[in-house]
Amino acid sequence: MIRVAWPLLNCLHGDGRSIFPARGTRDESATLAMSATIFRDTYGVPHIVADSNAEAAFAVGYAQAEDRLEALLLSFRKALGRMAEISGPEFIDQDAEKILLQIPEMGKIGLASLSKAVREMLNAYVAGVERYTVSHPYRIPDGSHPPLPEDIVSLSYWFTIQWSLRKVKQEFNATAEEDHQHSNTWALTPGRTANGKALLLIDPHVPWEGGYRWYEMHLHSPDLQCAGFTLLGLPLPVLGFNRWVAWATTTGGPDCADVYRLCIDTATRRYRCGNAWTALRTTSQSLPVSSPAGILWETIESNYTDFGPVIHNSGTEGFALRLAYWGQTGVLEQLFRMNRARNLRQFESALAMQQFPEMNVCAADAEGSIGYWSSGRCPRRDASLDWSRPVETDDSRSQWHGIHPLGELPRLMNPRCGFVQNCNVTPDHVIPGSPLRADAFPSYMFYTHSGDVYRPRSDRALELLSRERAFSIADAEAMAMDKRVLPAMKWTRELARLCAGRSLPDAHAEALSLLQKWDGCANADSPAALLFLVWRGEFQKRRPEVGSSNEHHCIPFDSDSGEQAFQAFDVVVDQVKREFPTRWPALGEVQRLERGGRSLALGGGGVRRLGLQCLRAIETEETSGTQRRWRGVGGNSCPTLVCLSDSPEAWSVVPFGQSDDPGSPHFADQMDLFAAEEFKPMWFGPEQLQGCIESVTEL
Repeated sequence: MIRVAWPLLNCLHGDGRSIFPARGTRDESATLAMSATIFRDTYGVPHIVADSNAEAAFAVGYAQAEDRLEALLLSFRKALGRMAEISGPEFIDQDAEKILLQIPEMGKIGLASLSKAVREMLNAYVAGVERYTVSHPYRIPDGSHPPLPEDIVSLSYWFTIQWSLRKVKQEFNATAEEDHQHSNTWALTPGRTANGKALLLIDPHVPWEGGYRWYEMHLHSPDLQCAGFTLLGLPLPVLGFNRWVAWATTTGGPDCADVYRLCIDTATRRYRCGNAWTALRTTSQSLPVSSPAGILWETIESNYTDFGPVIHNSGTEGFALRLAYWGQTGVLEQLFRMNRARNLRQFESALAMQQFPEMNVCAADAEGSIGYWSSGRCPRRDASLDWSRPVETDDSRSQWHGIHPLGELPRLMNPRCGFVQNCNVTPDHVIPGSPLRADAFPSYMFYTHSGDVYRPRSDRALELLSRERAFSIADAEAMAMDKRVLPAMKWTRELARLCAGRSLPDAHAEALSLLQKWDGCANADSPAALLFLVWRGEFQKRRPEVGSSNEHHCIPFDSDSGEQAFQAFDVVVDQVKREFPTRWPALGEVQRLERGGRSLALGGGGVRRLGLQCLRAIETEETSGTQRRWRGVGGNSCPTLVCLSDSPEAWSVVPFGQSDDPGSPHFADQMDLFAAEEFKPMWFGPEQLQGCIESVTEL
């Protein structure tokens, strides 16, 4: 039986060697006597005080297990390709992808290459998880395996390469599939702030459940003084700050992966490279799959070329994936250096390791410097080829010629305007009149969100940041939650033009009046915002080519699209009045934040529901019921403001809370703040934490 992974992977059903060899062991000698203290603040956030980095990581493992044990163990299982073992055949393709990419093997290889300091932290982290599970065995999910240090490396490697994977899948399928993982960030110099201190926004837009649900933590050891947000299973902040530096990222960056078209000789199982023929390398491993009859086995066959793994093989033609991050397992080492940086010079030195995924990076330091980098392992290529599509293995121009060092990629330090920003845009849009012009770099360095595409979040950020003012913390909070929908006024003016001269029913006239009086903000209490959103959605059914990247070219309407826009308006008014016959419902009546039996109104909007894209990013999915209801599922996931004063001050909020335990007071205690678009303090260090401690755990 043939099974398909992305886009195609041969998996032959049968018996065979288990993919899961005996689990390794960790060095326990150095972790037996570990101790640390976990101070929980009034939001349940762990503030860890330890005498060494390893002991701090020990407490991180314990705290993450205490807060989200099931999700933590599931993160490792997903990364290692072991989901089908407990969840059945629907996970075979996902697991096969991890096997093809050699995620478990890379963890073992990569662990040995890490520094002693980082290896000690990983050993200590798994010891902390074990310390918690030994004392709370009833909380261990059935069939779970305790993590090993190499599993953390595997998890970090999977985190690193999956950004490239999304891009090459688009190249292979020749599509511009919408990426719903967006982010906002900006940094201000001291000259642009009211308190004379550098200020940075961290604001990743990712799903609120699953592998990208952020975990807040603070670490205080003699060598680490840092805080921020990380992924479950990692012992260090991924986005955050220390006493001297703060940093944030957005998806984008240079092109770090390619797809190669293969000419295959099926008889000899060879592929052509130039004038030579080379044998495919093949491995087979058996994947355990749960079923009502017990564990079944699925044989996974993976093929490899000198370019990388084969992701499609139709017999005579195949495609191979080439990743600049293939075998690069040092992201934990880079995070260690980023979290210890004392200024932007040291931070940039950490970025130069190029182990972190391809990203736009903004950072600031306590000395008052700010910077932007388009960061990633970008191969040096022949600029005459179109690398956004599969290239031919027998074309000599398709060879890579090393990796561009960080200094050759776009970067901008301390611009005269006093700020940098990135809301998933190319380097030529980070400031007004950016000197980082596309014609000064190879096209593959301006890979995503390039060309004549619509950038409403970035345009709004530039508009706000360019105002002549010194930003206060309150100004920064308002900007982070800004809900202005830039094209709204143009769309509503066009609708008014279309309605002019028509005899409108009373309900339609009321709806048009609401839209004409609307301030263009996606506020939770705005009926016009909801009307606008559902009208735009109905219009897109008629004109599906109107997407989030090109809507700036779709108004004013031509005669055909104008009539379709009016028809959509007519339909939507009738629909809304049928559902809500006595009133015009506000956006927040339909768009909700829900957890633990609670439901709160949400303002803001995102890309998935076309029309309300703004800085306050909220992604939703429709729920069943007699009236329309959209449940928030992603978007602003941990908006954070960091002020780099003598002792850094920070504020953040997450959609739900620190804990996954429904019985915990911190299961959903940040919901009200998040729905109200407010922040909580991130108390940093003992002085700020004084008087805000809820519990103390001595390990």
